Amino acid sequence: MDCGFAQLQRELNSASTLAEKTDRLHRTTAQLIDNHARDIAELACNCLKAAGRLRNTLLVARCQEVLTYCCYRLGRYDEAVAYAQQVRGYYEKTGDSHKAAIMRAELGFYHAVAGEFLEAWNCYRHCLKIFAQYDDQQRLGIVYTRIGVLAALLIDVPTALTNLHKAIAILRKVGDRRNEGVALNHIAFTYYQSENYSDALRYYRQALNIFVESGDEFQEANVLHYMALNESLFGKQQHGVVDLTEPLRKLRRALAIMESRESFPAIAEVLLDFGALYREAGRYKKALTYFRRAEELIGPGFPTCLEAANLRLQMGKTFRLMRKVDEAIPLLEEAYALGMKIDQDNAGFRVGAELSEAYREQGDVQKAYAYLRIYNAKRDIIQSVQRQRAATALQIKSEIEQIEAAMEDYRRQSRELQTTIEEQKKEITTISMHLTQKSEFLSKMQQQLKVALKAGPESTRTMLRELLTDMRSIEVSEEDWNVFERAIQNGSSEEMQGLTVKYPHLTPTEIKVCYFIKLDLSSKEIAKLLCSSVRSIETYRYNVRKKLRLPRTTNLSSHLSAM
Repeated sequence: MDCGFAQLQRELNSASTLAEKTDRLHRTTAQLIDNHARDIAELACNCLKAAGRLRNTLLVARCQEVLTYCCYRLGRYDEAVAYAQQVRGYYEKTGDSHKAAIMRAELGFYHAVAGEFLEAWNCYRHCLKIFAQYDDQQRLGIVYTRIGVLAALLIDVPTALTNLHKAIAILRKVGDRRNEGVALNHIAFTYYQSENYSDALRYYRQALNIFVESGDEFQEANVLHYMALNESLFGKQQHGVVDLTEPLRKLRRALAIMESRESFPAIAEVLLDFGALYREAGRYKKALTYFRRAEELIGPGFPTCLEAANLRLQMGKTFRLMRKVDEAIPLLEEAYALGMKIDQDNAGFRVGAELSEAYREQGDVQKAYAYLRIYNAKRDIIQSVQRQRAATALQIKSEIEQIEAAMEDYRRQSRELQTTIEEQKKEITTISMHLTQKSEFLSKMQQQLKVALKAGPESTRTMLRELLTDMRSIEVSEEDWNVFERAIQNGSSEEMQGLTVKYPHLTPTEIKVCYFIKLDLSSKEIAKLLCSSVRSIETYRYNVRKKLRLPRTTNLSSHLSAM
């Protein structure tokens, strides 16, 4: 288990600067974090402290992103939420609303796994609006996937499926096959939870095909292990017996992938599924063999107590079925104690019933009755929670409809505005070209006439003077340029005012430059319109970027167009 961490440590030691260390930490964490979450969290903390001493807020934010995921893997959801909020706050302060929205989407996910469903929805609702404004279809698809998952957690299957299908349509359109596969996998799991095993299998197969084609072995293994459970339940539902042939083949493939990646939590989960399948088929000794293999991996350093509690519950159930109640009860008691540390209601509900039956079989009526009371009390609490979740699901469904209506209205207005802008752009371009050509032609003719005036006879000079006077009278006047400026202002008053309000520290000339950049005009074209040099326009562009605090990687034209 130490080899992956040693590899990361070597890469970090070879980096010469703190910035390089942070960048390497960011890039290599994904493949190692499942196995070494604690070590990487400590390493990220050290980088975070060093970055803090240097007061480099970007490095602090990037370290906090790593810590966010570490805390999530460790089951410390409150800390994950806290770090995600800090990172989002950093991007909001720097004016990067798109990056802030991406982090807010992550924050929504951590709220959801912590059971804070309304907080998760509030995050997703905000993200829908931001990504729609930026026309970021890929991120919209990902957010719709997460809304679908949130609805599934709230046991609102229709809303879950509706949003997941929306996600698939969007992701398919932009060609994001990986996230399309993830959405298909969630649809399959939603059907699986509602015991519609035939539809679940259909979507699992589609997801599996995508991950096999793309070579994403981790997601392939994830789908395979859920397909195995689904196939066994589908077979039992259809024929009344469990056929282990296909499910075991899929689990073996999933196990081989996880072992090659040294993803120990995932290996333990697949081993638990092996045990559950063999137990369903009545092969209890074989089931216990796999449970004990999983037990070797689930030790004190395992990310959360949840897996350890589930392992002991599965082993306790197996011993009960084997009529070995004396061996089952200590395991079930341990599962209950571990579960109470994480989720008291679920522990009392899931393990309480098993313990009540085990003590009844042992003949201890008092303890059997005590655990039965716990089970009934927790069942009432869980039913109450489910009713609250149903109310939350209705609220979310209603708000989704409102947001989508608003987004459709926004898209319609955006299309109309774009048409208007294109027309105004053509008009302004025509006027500007006319003024420029007129000015250049008159200037050239005046120079030629001045030369002829000096060289020609008296009668010719008199005629040329009169012609020169007439040409000066039609020279581009200040009023002409005022007409041009009014045309710009009439075509962009809201945008110009929006820029002025959002960035009051921009000068009037910089505002004009911003507007011309939004029209996709080059620095040379802008220079002609403003009677300035190209170098001066480049300076204005630099000052605008500086005042807007845009990083070098952000395109100024795209940023202004997205506003």
